[in-house]
Amino acid sequence: MHKKFPFAFVVALLLLAMACKKDLPYVNCNSPTNDLALAQKLIVGNWQWEEEYFRTRGFDPVTHTRQNTTRNWRMHFSEDNKVQLFSDNALLEEIEYKMRPTKDLYPSRTDDLSTRLWMSSAKDSFYFRTSWIRFNICNDTLYLDLNADYDGRGRDKWSKQ
Repeated sequence: MHKKFPFAFVVALLLLAMACKKDLPYVNCNSPTNDLALAQKLIVGNWQWEEEYFRTRGFDPVTHTRQNTTRNWRMHFSEDNKVQLFSDNALLEEIEYKMRPTKDLYPSRTDDLSTRLWMSSAKDSFYFRTSWIRFNICNDTLYLDLNADYDGRGRDKWSKQ
């Protein structure tokens, strides 16, 4: 009887842990989403910068990748709407992030069903500004369309760690 108790206790703990685990919905990266409810769940965690596809009107596009740059950029999104920004494993700052439907931000865009991401950086050392960013996300990839409404910026690709 004494030997059965620890085994039953371990099994009960495992079942409890499995019941408490948050299951993330699966979003295929061939068709990433920016649905508000899905994005709020998927964005939580650590993200590593992989590449930027940069374009300027009148010039050929350029791709910068993590392998050919000198900095290692990371972000950590938490459930309490905070994001920590890192460069070479040094914390640059912790800022707030929000997500809102585009049609709520721009009432004239009633047919736009996308969601926008807002991150406000007070420091010039990081490229986020106080603007609403177009984005797409799947389980392991985050695409940020930085200043996509204007000329001369690109799309950043981040991978989940």
